[in-house]
Amino acid sequence: MIESIVFNVIAPKTRHSDLPAKGAVAQPLRIVVDAASDPHHGLMVTAEIVETPGLEQEVRLDSLGNDRYIGWWTPSKIGCATLRVVGWHDQFGDWVDGVNKKLDAGTLEDVDLQVGEELVAGALSKRKQASRGSKLTKRFVTSLAKLRRSGSYGEFVEAVSSADLRAELSQRCYAQRVEHGESVSILVERERAAYGSWYELFPRSVGGFAGVSELLPHIAGLGFDVLYFPPIHPIGIRNRKGRNNSLHAEADDVGSPWAIGSPAGGHDALEGSLGTPEEFQRLVREAKGFGVEVALDLALQCSLDHPWIVDHPSWFFFRPDGSLATAENPPKRYEDIVPINFFPEHESDRVALWEEILRIVRYWISCGVTTFRVDNPHTKPIGFWHWLLTSVRKESPEVVFLAEAFTRPRVMEALAEIGFSQSYTYFTWREGSDELREYVSSLYQPEMVSSFRANLWPNTPDILAGSLRYGPPAAFALRLLLGATMSSLYGIYSGFEFCENQPVTPMSEEYANSEKYELVRRDYQSGGQLDDLIRTVNRARRSHRALQVYGTLEFLPCTNPELLCYLRFDPASHDVVLVAVNLDAAHVQEGEITLGESWISRVGAEAVEVHDCISGEHYLWQTGQNYIRLDPAHAPGHLIEIDGNVV
Repeated sequence: MIESIVFNVIAPKTRHSDLPAKGAVAQPLRIVVDAASDPHHGLMVTAEIVETPGLEQEVRLDSLGNDRYIGWWTPSKIGCATLRVVGWHDQFGDWVDGVNKKLDAGTLEDVDLQVGEELVAGALSKRKQASRGSKLTKRFVTSLAKLRRSGSYGEFVEAVSSADLRAELSQRCYAQRVEHGESVSILVERERAAYGSWYELFPRSVGGFAGVSELLPHIAGLGFDVLYFPPIHPIGIRNRKGRNNSLHAEADDVGSPWAIGSPAGGHDALEGSLGTPEEFQRLVREAKGFGVEVALDLALQCSLDHPWIVDHPSWFFFRPDGSLATAENPPKRYEDIVPINFFPEHESDRVALWEEILRIVRYWISCGVTTFRVDNPHTKPIGFWHWLLTSVRKESPEVVFLAEAFTRPRVMEALAEIGFSQSYTYFTWREGSDELREYVSSLYQPEMVSSFRANLWPNTPDILAGSLRYGPPAAFALRLLLGATMSSLYGIYSGFEFCENQPVTPMSEEYANSEKYELVRRDYQSGGQLDDLIRTVNRARRSHRALQVYGTLEFLPCTNPELLCYLRFDPASHDVVLVAVNLDAAHVQEGEITLGESWISRVGAEAVEVHDCISGEHYLWQTGQNYIRLDPAHAPGHLIEIDGNVV
């Protein structure tokens, strides 16, 4: 008799039990549980999941050894689901293991087989209505009869040890005592929360909403799913920034769009030069017709001309001399922006502020916007974000929030846990093979995947990092391939495909002639240097479930550290993609990738014909070492799909 079963749900689970873990529609969710019985017995462990009230699903977890169990569940609807772990003594499994050990030792006796017969007979008498169990039981009885006729113990043990027979009989027929573990709540979002290709564009640089409308066929043709706009609201006049972040603005300088607010309005208004509210809503509808979502920037800060400063001075910070406190992030200073005080002295002022922000978000949702990129959420109270995101999802559970937070890891993780759908990461600064392996592996630990979804951006309007500064097109190409294949979520800022690489100073990550402060004209009609590669990579992302599923990545051994190799896979469809990237943008690199047991288990064969989506070439790849040679002048790497021809 089992005294108890001790459970520890590793994933899905957040560090704070009162906060739900994350899932997404059509995205396989990894369930990892540690379970041990007292005294020690073999266990069967399953996850019971309620996605729809009154309708329970059951997922069997496979043993990984050392008391750890794993399984996958794919949510099918937006909302809240509950997962509960269940375990019981696997009497049948214990018996099979004992028979195997005695067979190996040469001590198997007929009485040992009689034990198995009694287990089956007892199960059959208890479950006469279970047709599936009866069929499997008949297979077991047939195996016993065959054993007695032939004396072939090995054949018998092979039959009763088959995975489906053992799993079904263990799970359905021989439960001694059920034990219930802890329950876990799961917030299930729509699939765009976990899979999407983002493109960032300043509407004012292309002629406003009308210009964006003309670009929609091009953006959709590149294969992007989300078109993200920096703030599109009226821009302040006082302390307006000039070109290259100058403190003096000329009469024709357009200023930073993050300095929100003027006499024309605030966060629920549009910069007049971009177009009218009707034109914006028409653009949102047109984009959806191309399969593209428009995402807006939710930047909770104000210019010195924002109407709130006059109407609600308690929502801001004032210095001892009576002047407004402007924003700072040393060594950076934002003289054109003032931060918001989320906890004014009087509770009524706090409630009014929070409700006003919720109203603004609701307004843009009513305009058709269901995706928001949130500017610097780590500089605002986490309690506020929890309240806002929870409030929005009560009415609009389809809304996706991306946290633009480049800050301390625990703060980024906390923002994810309280409800942000996706998060920016340190990928932008991770370049070497070892640091990429270490960092991405940390992102995909089961406990991290339960809450933190990494959206990988090689550049942003604020960040021209590492090898991209003064780098050749090959540097941009390899970073694109990494970002687009290491995660199901990635994005680029629109200068990227043109390989814009001039920093304002040699050591700065700021762009020279930054689009944050002036208009930047690009020849989209002729296209950027990376357009063809972007189309190819995004086409592969749309063709392969392995590249759409978040958090499934396995690094592969390679003899050359300049070559980073990894598998992406989908546990539901068994789709597999292999990626090999040359991290050296200046030189040819060659080496050998080792394909081991995981390769065989995922592709179902030791040797298969494969196709490189980038070069179009076909190869024969097999278990063991496979030679690759990558020339950055021609391609940043391999993006390998299985042809399906098993050799």
